Parts: sequence; C-alpha cells; structure tokens
Amino acid sequence: MGDANLQPAWLQDQPEIVALLHNVLDKLDNNPVAVPGFTLTEKLLPKLFVIDDNSDLMWHSLQTIFKIKPQDTQFCVFTYKENKKRNEYDPEYCGARIKFLPDAEETLRLWLNRPFVVSKSLQWKNTVQQHKTYFPGSVEKLSARHISVKQKTPVEVVQGFTKICEYLNQELTLRNLSACCFWQDSKFLDGKEEIVRQLYPQIKIKVRPVMVSVFLPENIQGILFIEN
Repeated sequence: MGDANLQPAWLQDQPEIVALLHNVLDKLDNNPVAVPGFTLTEKLLPKLFVIDDNSDLMWHSLQTIFKIKPQDTQFCVFTYKENKKRNEYDPEYCGARIKFLPDAEETLRLWLNRPFVVSKSLQWKNTVQQHKTYFPGSVEKLSARHISVKQKTPVEVVQGFTKICEYLNQELTLRNLSACCFWQDSKFLDGKEEIVRQLYPQIKIKVRPVMVSVFLPENIQGILFIEN
C-alpha cells in the first residue's frame, strides 16, 4: 500500500523531477500496462546537467527514489542502470537508464494527487466485454477498435451494434442497417462491415445498388460521373 506520508521532503522543491513523475503517470493513464523508461539526458532534466550545487542536490534527490540495491524499498520509483559507455569526464548519471517500478504506482499517485483514471480505450473494451453475450459471433475486432462518437457514450455505441440482431434476416444494405441502428446515420457503418460480420456470422447484407444516370448526345466530347 502506498502512503502519502512517505512523500520525499524535497519533492516540491524539484519541479523537473515532479514533471518527470507526472510524465510517468501520463503514460500509465494512456496505457495501464506500460512500463515507462527514460534515459537521463539534458533534454529530460536540463537543470541536472548544469553542473553546480543545484544539480548536485537534484542528483542526490533522484538517487533516493532509485532501487539500486535489493533492500532499497522505501521511496523506490525507478530502477537505475548506469551507462557504461559514457565519457569518463561526464557526470556518472549521463546516459543512465531508469525504468519505472509498477509496484510504485499507487504511492506515486498519492504523492502527486493523481487518482487512477480508466483510459477511454479501456472503458471501451470493458463496455464491449459487458455486452459480449448479445453477440453470436466474436467481439475481438469490435473490442480492438475504439469507436468514439460525439455526444454518445460507449454504452450507447455498443448498444447500436447489439440492435443489429433485430435485422439479421431482412437483407438490408449496410447503409440501411446503419440508419436503423445508429441514430439514422446511414454512413456510420461505412468501413465497419468486417466488424458486423464477425459479430453476426449469419447476417445477410444486401449489396447496395449503384444508380447511374446517363445521357448520350449525338456528339460525345467527354463523360462526367457524379456520385452521391
């Protein structure tokens, strides 16, 4: 369990380190199974590479959240691996690799007051899984493709797909089916036919007829097709 009382006393005095820690949580919010890693460079932590008393203090502070020895536990957020190929005149941390320790996420969120937030992609996958029993086929493709619709919740979008079961034997075109199930939007299912067929292997989708109006003058100088 994380403990907010374990927050390092120096944390609020080191804005670059705080920004780095927020960067870790940003990555985890986008991908909960990520294990963020970083190379210690001037671009990542500019003040660390300005050699003075402040950089010495920053380096000392950073070391307190590195798990270097197996017995290091209290403040550990990153593993640390020295860059063996660094120039002998460079600081010892130059080019070193640090990697986030997943077990530290709860503590880190307490330090930064960043509660766990379910990502939109994970919300979508969870919603699809909650409705999977409504589909006779596989939900694999639907789950893998996060479909976002303005002013519609993931539940409303997935329920549109469940509604397709009402039209399985009517042999509608994809455009007709789309209008019936997705808020009269006849083009919603464009590019999603493969998903529909995987959800409903037995579905019959009528081929949409192509209507072409043709006028042939006596002297033809060119042909113009207008598609709507």
